[in-house]
Amino acid sequence: MLALIWSKVWKLVVGVGAVLLAIGSIFLAGREKGKAAEQVKTQAAKQKAEVAKQTTAIVESRHDTDTQVQNLPEAPSQAVASADVSTAAGKLRDDGWTRD
Repeated sequence: MLALIWSKVWKLVVGVGAVLLAIGSIFLAGREKGKAAEQVKTQAAKQKAEVAKQTTAIVESRHDTDTQVQNLPEAPSQAVASADVSTAAGKLRDDGWTRD
């Protein structure tokens, strides 16, 4: 009689263990798939953040350059034909004379 009860209990324990093992393996498999999906999203977010940092650096550099250009002194406009030889406008003259 005791052997019969023990046999039924053992079958119940093995059955419950098999069900728990199946549930655990399904849970872990789903967890791994979730991790893989999240890693893709995480990498995309990191890439977007890096692009945003680079864009910000470019915009700041451009702003700094524009600020420096605005701070340059204003030069009076000159006609190329009557410009002094030592100026940039004078170097644009091309009237047959060569300057060394």
